[in-house]
Amino acid sequence: MLGALVLAMTAVPQATAAPGTARPRSSGEFTLTLSGADQTWSRAIRLRCPADETNSYHPMGASACADLDSVRGDMNKLKRVSELCRPTYGRLVATITGLYDETYVEWSKAFRDECVLHKTTRSIFDF
Repeated sequence: MLGALVLAMTAVPQATAAPGTARPRSSGEFTLTLSGADQTWSRAIRLRCPADETNSYHPMGASACADLDSVRGDMNKLKRVSELCRPTYGRLVATITGLYDETYVEWSKAFRDECVLHKTTRSIFDF
């Protein structure tokens, strides 16, 4: 009987991490683009995750990767930080394309200004 119990316990896969433990860092490579809503300017940068000083061009690479990890690469799951933004108008469009853990990511959204962009996307578009 004890042998069957041991066998049953070892056959259960460990699909999730124990509560309170960190989720493993994911891998990804992305192209991030910011452009004026009227298409008069644009800038782009490459982000590789996990990021460190040797493999990322993004100035906030580690933080940006952590923000992407927090939503498993799904930009639509990012929640806006509740801090208020002073109304300034400089409409812009943020776009991200790439792979997150071998899943293709493509996302684009228009924002009223940089403050709202950063409150929504955290450090991902902070370049």
